[in-house]
Amino acid sequence: ATSSTWITNLGVVGGDDKAYQYLADGTKTGATIDLSGSIDAWAGDGAFNPNTGMIWYVDVVNSGSSCIFEVNPATMVATGNTICPNSGASERGLAYDAVTDTYYIGTWNDFTIKHFDSAGNILDSAFVSLGISGLAFFPGSGHLFVQVSDPVDISVSVLDVNDNYNVVGNFTVSDGAFADHGGAGLEADCDGNLWLVNQLSQTIFKVESGEGAGACSIASDIPWLSEDPTTGTVPPGGSVPVTVTFDSAGLFPGLRQGQLHIDTDTPTDIPNIGVNFTVRFLDVLDDNPPGTDPFENFIYAAAGANIMHGCSFFEFCPHDLVTRADMAGYIWRSIHGAFAAPPAYTGIFSDVFFGDFNSDYIQGIYDDGITAGCQAPGDPLAYCPTQSIPRGQMAVFIEKGVRGPDFIPPPCENIFGDVSCPPTPSDPYGDWIELLYNDGITVGCSTSPLLFCPLQSIPNEQMAAFIVKAFGFPVLP
Repeated sequence: ATSSTWITNLGVVGGDDKAYQYLADGTKTGATIDLSGSIDAWAGDGAFNPNTGMIWYVDVVNSGSSCIFEVNPATMVATGNTICPNSGASERGLAYDAVTDTYYIGTWNDFTIKHFDSAGNILDSAFVSLGISGLAFFPGSGHLFVQVSDPVDISVSVLDVNDNYNVVGNFTVSDGAFADHGGAGLEADCDGNLWLVNQLSQTIFKVESGEGAGACSIASDIPWLSEDPTTGTVPPGGSVPVTVTFDSAGLFPGLRQGQLHIDTDTPTDIPNIGVNFTVRFLDVLDDNPPGTDPFENFIYAAAGANIMHGCSFFEFCPHDLVTRADMAGYIWRSIHGAFAAPPAYTGIFSDVFFGDFNSDYIQGIYDDGITAGCQAPGDPLAYCPTQSIPRGQMAVFIEKGVRGPDFIPPPCENIFGDVSCPPTPSDPYGDWIELLYNDGITVGCSTSPLLFCPLQSIPNEQMAAFIVKAFGFPVLP
């Protein structure tokens, strides 16, 4: 908010690892919050969550991935709550999207923005070629402001999260004021101003963002939901019924989620009300009674996340087999985000041609180190795009997608009765299959005896379950 701000005093540069409260005119209030018990190395950029009134800080680590931790400015204590996205880098900047209850994190260590939810699941990411030291987000426009750690001509870049994080503007703050790695924190207030920390001069800059008010707003229209009435007066001890109407017009099948927020003029806040809306496929069974179709919720979760779109506008073809070309799209979108643009195909495979189905996604998972093709050593590089995916190969695609191409799975322990352990040249996936089981992504194809069926091809409905479990997309229970 505009009334006050909290500034961290880093122990790594001679401070005391406390946050100090200042009024907007620079007056120190005397209030402090001890952050020392919540950090690995130091507290990085923070973000205010207007849904809860809490502040979240990056718990910077010297290597690996950084968690974020929660601080209550009202009680002036760290709550002990943390969120730990597996970002793979020591992070610096943090921003919060109050409309979707999600976070953006980034760093000068890998020049990448990661978007994650309150459970720590990475929703999408983008390499933005910017050394990131602070972040601030305006949900109304979808503009993510990036404080650059080593500015030459710019202090802040503006990215559009709805357009693959493309740069829509740059500007310099007080020409010459920010030297190399001077930037150390960025936040937006409820009136649309930016507040930038210069750690070298120990100066805070207030800058008009050009966005207008709304950085703290949690109100945003849900296009598929309407309420009646939208305003009203509740008598003492009484109630006002509200009718909500769902509209599927123009929507593709899949799960959609939102929250109803009710503003009041009383001191008591009303908790947000979760709303789930599923637009159905014509060929997916209703799981009623439970067990009729155990894949139903996973199908709608994968479709709602825009990872698996089905085989036509209103059909999912749940029993059709997944091909290697299909898999390329599913895995790449799960890693990089549903709306990120894959790299252009360069003709690397002898059996994949320019303009072929998912050729760009095939290029993408090749570039990511997820696949090397299907050919035997010494043969021309081929991908076999029309071949169906056996469950054993799928385990490798999934785990490499989640953990990265260089990850080496632990040795298997002979859990499954039909999987070679240790792996053999003819059955080489035992380590990956058991990792998939230990990660809770599969229970096998039979529980008594415990079998995996590594040579069976995967239908779309099973693929939806694997994708949703592995990458943590929202799913109804």
